[in-house]
Amino acid sequence: MEGRIGTKRPVSPNMEMEEKNICVKYCYNIRYKATSICTTNQFMPETKRTGIGLSDYFVAILYPFFSPIPQSVLQNVVSLQIRFYGNVHSFIHNPKIKKMESTERKTNSKNEEKNKKRMYLNPKADLTFKKVFGEHKHLMISFLNALLPLSEKEQIRSIEYLTPELIPQTPLRKYSIVDVRCKDEQGREFLVEMQIHWAPEFKTRVFFNAAKAYVKQADRGDNYQLFQPVWSLNLVNEVFEPDTPDYYHHYKVVNIKDTDKVIEGLQLVFVELPKFKPGDSHVKKMQELWLRFMTEIDESTQRVPDELTSNAELKEAIIQLRESAFNDDELAAYDYFWDAVRLENAFGKNAEERGRAKGLAEGRAEGLAQGLAEGIEQGRMVEKQSIARKLKAHGLSEEEIQRIIGMEP
Repeated sequence: MEGRIGTKRPVSPNMEMEEKNICVKYCYNIRYKATSICTTNQFMPETKRTGIGLSDYFVAILYPFFSPIPQSVLQNVVSLQIRFYGNVHSFIHNPKIKKMESTERKTNSKNEEKNKKRMYLNPKADLTFKKVFGEHKHLMISFLNALLPLSEKEQIRSIEYLTPELIPQTPLRKYSIVDVRCKDEQGREFLVEMQIHWAPEFKTRVFFNAAKAYVKQADRGDNYQLFQPVWSLNLVNEVFEPDTPDYYHHYKVVNIKDTDKVIEGLQLVFVELPKFKPGDSHVKKMQELWLRFMTEIDESTQRVPDELTSNAELKEAIIQLRESAFNDDELAAYDYFWDAVRLENAFGKNAEERGRAKGLAEGRAEGLAQGLAEGIEQGRMVEKQSIARKLKAHGLSEEEIQRIIGMEP
């Protein structure tokens, strides 16, 4: 959980108007929840009695309904709204949000109708991914054997789930969590993550988590020969290597001149899901089936391809994605997860557009400066030619003219 109730988070005065509008659009849900939970008369005295910030109290009330959304995001949205409209009453009864509510309710009604018809959930969501691969060992084994570059002798036979939290030995050091963590009968450790959004620092975080898991083996003793390799498998729902058509990226410590010489320890695998296309003869059959499972099944799926259901492990994984396999609380968490993803997409898109506009403006400025410089130089040449002709008309030799203005007449 990010943030802490009772800690006042300042709102950046430099927040762009686009981001403000996104917050306003997102707040119709918050307003709807707020009006059903408390009235203004109940709200104001409580904040005075407790002495905590207004936005903090609001978040304390609303956070249980938005738990899949980072608390820092929710608190920023609430603080922003209160800052805009001055008090809770204005916030709750803000006409801009009220005006949007009828449109949003219509959208929600359509979504509810759509949800009634959906048969399967998307396996890339946090809830579904952990349900399929974090609760069914044989499915996790099949998935790892299919996606990791393991020889027949290196195939995983059995696994034991480990806690996904990588807790540091000292409390001041970085704490991290992966989606699924397990080890096999040989003691090899496997970290698996499903990443919806790509960020440049993600590779560093993956390396850090794998290194931390490897170093933790020192707790067993100082015999380094007993250390077992750590594999990190990371599926990414965005393209992060646009310069290559390859979707599969395998990193390991090798000798640059003789790549057959490898230092066993850490091996990292990244899979760009949007680049995957079935039908490649060089791809292992099970790898193709599992990647089709990850990329072809979502809320719009009504019929699963026979190629997937004909495999016993894939068929079981697909059954786990049926909406009927989840209770109401899980479905609410699933929907809130994608709400948070859409919110993050909106913020990211605005930032990207601002960056693109800035780059375009800088490019135009640079082009303008270059054109201006070329125009000035061309004007100077014309002026020199005019002066040269006049000097020649007065009887000066070409050598004298060149010496005076630095060019031939």
